[in-house]
Amino acid sequence: MAFGYAGFWMLGLETGLVAPAFIGIGALVLIASVLWWRILDGSFRLFVCMLSIKLLLVFMDSARIYFCFAALGVHASFAQASGLAVAGVLGSAVSIVPAGLGIREGVSAAISPIVGLEAALGFIAVFLNRLVGLSVLTPVATYLSFREASK
Repeated sequence: MAFGYAGFWMLGLETGLVAPAFIGIGALVLIASVLWWRILDGSFRLFVCMLSIKLLLVFMDSARIYFCFAALGVHASFAQASGLAVAGVLGSAVSIVPAGLGIREGVSAAISPIVGLEAALGFIAVFLNRLVGLSVLTPVATYLSFREASK
């Protein structure tokens, strides 16, 4: 879904065939997901709910990246930030290192020139996004694990 989402946002940018390719990849993943869901005989309502949640998560990732650019003093459009949101999916898919550590940032550096940003700025913004995300999640996870351990 992230590819289709990013592709639609990137249509307004001069990305050549990248935006249509991202939309195509997103469409193929969506079709494969629907077919797999049908094989599993899952509830269509649950599928739509999960799809909606995934789209919301990708949108929130795009918004966080957009705000990271703003925090760095970089004027980047929401479409450019949305194009970099696909880096999270690719980084997570590569299991060379845990959680795609460094892969996500490298992919964003590679995508940045395609969406009209400097590679270093894309790398730093996505790294800052990860850093802020971890600084919020770590205390919450620590609290929940201690709470669960005390039961």
